[in-house]
Amino acid sequence: MAWWGKTTLHSGVAALALGLTAVSCAPPVPHDGATVSTTAVAAPHQDPGESVAQKLAALTDEVQDTHGGVAGVAVATRHGVVQAGDPGRWHAWSTVKVPIAVAAATAAAELDGNADVDALIEAAITRSENMPAAELWQSLGGGTSAARQLEDLLAPYGGIDALSLATEFSPTPIGLIAWPLAGQAEFSSYLPCLPDAEVVYRAMGEIVPWQVDGLGSIEGMHFKGGWSAEEDGGSRPYTYRQMGALETLGGVIGMAVLVHPEDGEHATAVQMVGDLAAGLEEMVEADLLPAATICTAI
Repeated sequence: MAWWGKTTLHSGVAALALGLTAVSCAPPVPHDGATVSTTAVAAPHQDPGESVAQKLAALTDEVQDTHGGVAGVAVATRHGVVQAGDPGRWHAWSTVKVPIAVAAATAAAELDGNADVDALIEAAITRSENMPAAELWQSLGGGTSAARQLEDLLAPYGGIDALSLATEFSPTPIGLIAWPLAGQAEFSSYLPCLPDAEVVYRAMGEIVPWQVDGLGSIEGMHFKGGWSAEEDGGSRPYTYRQMGALETLGGVIGMAVLVHPEDGEHATAVQMVGDLAAGLEEMVEADLLPAATICTAI
């Protein structure tokens, strides 16, 4: 299972402009164990980020015109975090299992490791099982304790609001947490650099075959998806979103995509994320998405 029930809740997070935005990518607060470098690239006639933004806008427009519904994409590159289409201030569903797993792995490492936590991470990420993810949440203390740890982890990457849901939805609000695409893409670009995240990152490269589509079709991608029907229907009857990290010779590119197919069908959503991923892969091959981060072990 990769969903957490149905809901009408729509919770906002960090302020991101609607539609097409380009956000500068200052390096987040350094993490112990690794240094991360970002390099700005200048162009004499056009901001490279603007060129990427234009191509992403064309890509989301094409996907929406072809399939109907709503599409959004964000990439973290050396030009910053560039976003087009829907900003994705919507339920994270199972994509939020990634930072929860990272937080749990970090907490376990402070206790000199925990094989049970590694097994829960493997199940929650590779097979997107909900109960192991809920156990990871509870390993962080559950409720406001887990919410604060998740917020602290993601604060350098745009942030999320988990505390407001922690007490309202018990025992876990996991799937309902809103996480904008820009934040997902930036976090993904740093994921291979984070201490104690190795087990999570490895699991993202070992997703079960029936869940490999969209970003997962790009060779070398480490990714996680999340999907669910939305109870209130309307213009967003169904959500499918993915986040991923792609290691290249130049470093790591972070990506995030989201679709709300007009017909509310998962099969249509898979086609939509597939088209978004194909467009992103073409941009990678054309060297239009230079790596955002380079991890250097200390």
